[in-house]
Amino acid sequence: MRLSIFSSYFAITLLIFTSPPLRADENSVFQYDSKPTLRGDIRFNQDNPKQVKRHDFEVVDYALMSNEQGERWATVTFKNTSTGQRLLANEYLLAEFADGTQRFALNLDGKVESGQVLTRTVFFGYHRFPILRLQW
Repeated sequence: MRLSIFSSYFAITLLIFTSPPLRADENSVFQYDSKPTLRGDIRFNQDNPKQVKRHDFEVVDYALMSNEQGERWATVTFKNTSTGQRLLANEYLLAEFADGTQRFALNLDGKVESGQVLTRTVFFGYHRFPILRLQW
């Protein structure tokens, strides 16, 4: 009996001290990015600027997030202003980065009922530069 108790204690101790830490990797932790105060109208020289598709959604608010690996996300609150149910689509939300490049959302989907307000965490991929603004 003593041998099995000792063995169990040893196994548990070994497991605790050799397990990876139970916290997130510091480089993968997301930080909220402050919305830049833009003075005047910033226009990048773009040959073919992307345009969002027409839709029945209002963006109530959003917050930009990133980490040191360059992941770019936004927490966005939408309101369906239509009288019927609508589907969210990637082409309804466009990020403009500080170097002038543009990228549509990569994971924006779901049904939204008439008048419903819905918050989604939206991924824009990896990018060296921060998101300057969102267009909808």
